[in-house]
Amino acid sequence: MGDHVGRWGGEEFVILCAGTTSQGAKSLAEKIRASVATCVFEHELRPLHVTISIGLAMSRANESFEMTLKHADELLYKAKESGRNCVVIDG
Repeated sequence: MGDHVGRWGGEEFVILCAGTTSQGAKSLAEKIRASVATCVFEHELRPLHVTISIGLAMSRANESFEMTLKHADELLYKAKESGRNCVVIDG
Protein backbone atom coordinates (compact mmCIF):
# COMPACT_ATOMS: atom_id res chain seq x y z
CA MET A 1 0.00 0.00 0.00
CA GLY A 2 2.74 2.53 0.91
CA ASP A 3 2.53 6.02 2.36
CA HIS A 4 0.53 8.85 0.80
CA VAL A 5 0.65 12.63 1.18
CA GLY A 6 -2.03 14.99 -0.03
CA ARG A 7 -3.47 18.42 0.43
CA TRP A 8 -6.80 18.12 2.21
CA GLY A 9 -7.85 21.72 1.68
CA GLY A 10 -6.75 25.23 2.54
CA GLU A 11 -3.70 24.91 4.74
CA GLU A 12 -4.39 21.32 5.78
CA PHE A 13 -2.53 18.24 4.61
CA VAL A 14 -2.97 14.53 5.28
CA ILE A 15 -0.22 11.94 5.52
CA LEU A 16 -1.27 8.29 5.54
CA CYS A 17 1.41 5.94 6.87
CA ALA A 18 0.23 2.37 6.41
CA GLY A 19 1.78 -0.16 8.76
CA THR A 20 3.49 2.48 10.93
CA THR A 21 3.46 2.31 14.72
CA SER A 22 2.29 5.28 16.76
CA GLN A 23 5.91 5.89 17.83
CA GLY A 24 7.08 5.79 14.22
CA ALA A 25 4.32 8.18 13.15
CA LYS A 26 5.10 10.58 16.00
CA SER A 27 8.81 10.50 15.11
CA LEU A 28 7.99 11.34 11.48
CA ALA A 29 5.60 14.12 12.53
CA GLU A 30 8.24 15.64 14.85
CA LYS A 31 10.85 15.54 12.06
CA ILE A 32 8.46 17.30 9.68
CA ARG A 33 7.52 19.91 12.32
CA ALA A 34 11.16 20.63 13.21
CA SER A 35 12.19 20.81 9.55
CA VAL A 36 9.49 23.35 8.70
CA ALA A 37 10.42 25.44 11.77
CA THR A 38 13.99 25.83 10.44
CA CYS A 39 12.85 27.14 7.04
CA VAL A 40 13.02 30.86 6.41
CA PHE A 41 10.98 32.27 3.54
CA GLU A 42 11.22 35.73 2.11
CA HIS A 43 8.14 37.93 1.95
CA GLU A 44 8.36 41.55 0.82
CA LEU A 45 12.15 41.36 1.29
CA ARG A 46 11.78 40.33 4.94
CA PRO A 47 12.36 36.92 6.51
CA LEU A 48 9.22 34.95 7.28
CA HIS A 49 9.36 32.10 9.77
CA VAL A 50 6.66 29.43 9.55
CA THR A 51 5.60 26.73 12.00
CA ILE A 52 3.09 23.92 11.77
CA SER A 53 0.77 22.18 14.18
CA ILE A 54 0.04 18.48 13.77
CA GLY A 55 -2.82 16.31 15.01
CA LEU A 56 -1.81 12.64 14.86
CA ALA A 57 -4.51 9.96 14.97
CA MET A 58 -4.03 6.24 14.63
CA SER A 59 -6.72 4.26 12.84
CA ARG A 60 -8.67 2.09 15.26
CA ALA A 61 -10.29 -1.27 14.58
CA ASN A 62 -13.67 -0.92 12.85
CA GLU A 63 -13.20 2.85 12.47
CA SER A 64 -13.89 4.50 9.13
CA PHE A 65 -11.37 6.74 7.39
CA GLU A 66 -13.72 9.67 7.99
CA MET A 67 -13.77 9.03 11.76
CA THR A 68 -9.97 8.76 11.92
CA LEU A 69 -9.68 12.01 9.96
CA LYS A 70 -12.17 13.73 12.28
CA HIS A 71 -10.13 12.57 15.27
CA ALA A 72 -6.92 13.90 13.70
CA ASP A 73 -8.64 17.25 13.06
CA GLU A 74 -9.71 17.47 16.71
CA LEU A 75 -6.11 16.78 17.77
CA LEU A 76 -4.88 19.43 15.33
CA TYR A 77 -7.05 22.02 17.05
CA LYS A 78 -5.69 20.89 20.44
CA ALA A 79 -2.18 21.50 19.07
CA LYS A 80 -3.19 25.00 17.97
CA GLU A 81 -4.79 25.72 21.35
CA SER A 82 -1.61 24.48 23.08
CA GLY A 83 0.47 27.25 21.55
CA ARG A 84 1.08 25.86 18.05
CA ASN A 85 4.29 24.42 16.59
CA CYS A 86 3.73 21.04 18.22
CA VAL A 87 2.48 17.51 17.60
CA VAL A 88 -0.52 16.24 19.55
CA ILE A 89 -1.18 12.51 19.56
CA ASP A 90 -3.99 10.75 21.37
CA GLY A 91 -2.80 8.40 24.09
